[in-house]
Amino acid sequence: MPLDAICLGAVTNELNTVLTGCRIEKVYQPDRDEIVIQTRGQGGARRLLVSIAAGTPRVHFIETARENPAVPPMFCMLLRKHVQGAKIAAVTQPAVERMLSIELDTTDEMGVACKKHLICELMGKHSNVVLCGEDNRIIDAMRRVDGDLSGKRQVLPGLFYHEPPRQDRSIPQETTEAGLLALLARPDAAMRLDKWLLAHFAGLSPLIARELSFRFAGETDAPIPTLDAARLAAFLTAEFAALPPVQMQPMLLWKDGAPTDFTYRDIRQYGGYLRAEPCESFSALLDRFYTETDHAERMRQRSQ
Repeated sequence: MPLDAICLGAVTNELNTVLTGCRIEKVYQPDRDEIVIQTRGQGGARRLLVSIAAGTPRVHFIETARENPAVPPMFCMLLRKHVQGAKIAAVTQPAVERMLSIELDTTDEMGVACKKHLICELMGKHSNVVLCGEDNRIIDAMRRVDGDLSGKRQVLPGLFYHEPPRQDRSIPQETTEAGLLALLARPDAAMRLDKWLLAHFAGLSPLIARELSFRFAGETDAPIPTLDAARLAAFLTAEFAALPPVQMQPMLLWKDGAPTDFTYRDIRQYGGYLRAEPCESFSALLDRFYTETDHAERMRQRSQ
């Protein structure tokens, strides 16, 4: 599954706790769409993977070292020049967006202290890693975007960085019970609850939308016109208030001996059809999920 914005928020909180105060020792680029940042702090050395692969964009710690090319790519060399030796000041996420920013305390070419930002945009085929200076100008990006690729937003060295356009959806944690009642009273609410949640609220994954429908109505595809609007608004208000970072439980879902999904809470909609396994951290969850799925895909390709 894609890493949804709320799950990424839980990952960001975890990374911020571990990485703040650490220094970047080395940067590698084992693949065109991946960088690995090796850090060291009071807790020892860690490897942080940033992947912008279209189907699996993500950020998390990894245990196993990646094989690196003999000659580092140009973007890797640029990162080594600008961020190697930098101290990580914070890891933050814009409100319910599929992106995070690593704030760095470092020095410029003259040795003067300055801040830089390594911005990870995890948005499917539009994913990117962008390095910005203290003035918010782009130093470079893993994927440069010129006017031929996008007429609305260019990502090129020297330009000021602008966040990707935000979708016109509400932030769940900022939604009031009265606001929910008003939305439920609109004519376009005559649809399935899970589809309505995805259409109106940022950051929710299809899995979580179905789970909310199941917990309230006992079915994952409950139609809103059959539900009590006042009770539903009160239920959703409580559920939205408990979203990460308030409650976070990394959960890996298994089917027929293989991981099939992951999330940040316990899941009830499948009954005994899927097995849910809690993990010690979100990085451990994501590292295991993608390691297992990559292995399964390689085995499938070999058998063809």
